[in-house]
Amino acid sequence: MQKSEVSLSKEVMKGSLSSSSEPQIRPSSKNRELAGEKSIQMFKRKSGQGVPFMHQLGNPLRPKDLLVVEGVILKYGLRFTINLLYGFNEIAFHLNPRLDQNYIARNTYLNGVWGDEEGFGLMKSPLLSGKGFQIMVFVSQDAYLVCVNGCHMFSFSHRVPPEKVEKIEIFGDIDLKAASLISSEVYPDSSIIKHKKNHETLHLPFFYNLEEDVKPGFKIEIKGKIKLLPVSFRVNLQSSEHVFPHPLIPYHLNVRYAPECYVVQNSWGFTGNNWDEEIRSPLPLSWSPGKDCEIDIYIYDSYILVKGEDWSLPVFKLRLDMDSVKYIYIQGDLTMTFFKITSFRRDEWDDIAAEQLK
Repeated sequence: MQKSEVSLSKEVMKGSLSSSSEPQIRPSSKNRELAGEKSIQMFKRKSGQGVPFMHQLGNPLRPKDLLVVEGVILKYGLRFTINLLYGFNEIAFHLNPRLDQNYIARNTYLNGVWGDEEGFGLMKSPLLSGKGFQIMVFVSQDAYLVCVNGCHMFSFSHRVPPEKVEKIEIFGDIDLKAASLISSEVYPDSSIIKHKKNHETLHLPFFYNLEEDVKPGFKIEIKGKIKLLPVSFRVNLQSSEHVFPHPLIPYHLNVRYAPECYVVQNSWGFTGNNWDEEIRSPLPLSWSPGKDCEIDIYIYDSYILVKGEDWSLPVFKLRLDMDSVKYIYIQGDLTMTFFKITSFRRDEWDDIAAEQLK
């Protein structure tokens, strides 16, 4: 069986999520029209002349619309804002990266009152002062999906119907290079990502494009170190690298630390367009915060077994065909140092698995 291996690489993300004062709302000084209708509505401005920016939409937002914002954060820049507005300064979606806190706030501003701020994401903010960025905001039926520098970060459930949005506003400590509003069938749209995900390193989020079908006898080996204040990390065996349309996920391993510590095994797509029934189990001691950890995933004919030297998670009986798996996706509060796909021989653990399946 062919073996695939990625060489060692380490990256420690610094910073933490924390609350702060409410962001300011600044009126835009100019109304710059984007050229075109709905297809490629784009503007470009000389350095330093991009913000504040305001654009009046000619058509309401609708599912599969994709807003793409590109620019450079100023050398000592701390914050910038992207607002989707309607009415008199009502904000249907407020996106506020705060580099001084390594945090991206999301909220609404309705009837003169800020809503409940959301700040949790699948990973820390990758935005850095003095560096270029690309932010995608995709409109789905239920939420805005946000991608930063090629990585899906979070979703924000609609509190206001997106078709109410009339204007796009951008301001703050950035040199705005370009903005476009297009229609896209997939998200993230790899054809327009400028800051590509690096599939050659072990930095998270990590995507591995499988060169062959996943078969019984496959073993996935992952090594790394759990971060000191983790929220969660996950490993998916899934059908595509997109968030929309949602991929089939025959196997989902989610290690959760907050607000409670436990391990979830699940699948997506067996009972419809949703997560299926979770299997929960206690957190192995070797996966405790701050510890070096190993995650070994064994693929059998009809089930998956995750085990260590002297422990195993409950056997996960497969619900979906593993032929659909084309990608391995790893993300969360793990500093990964080793990844390998190899084969294994059946051993005494098979007896343990068989006993659990009875």
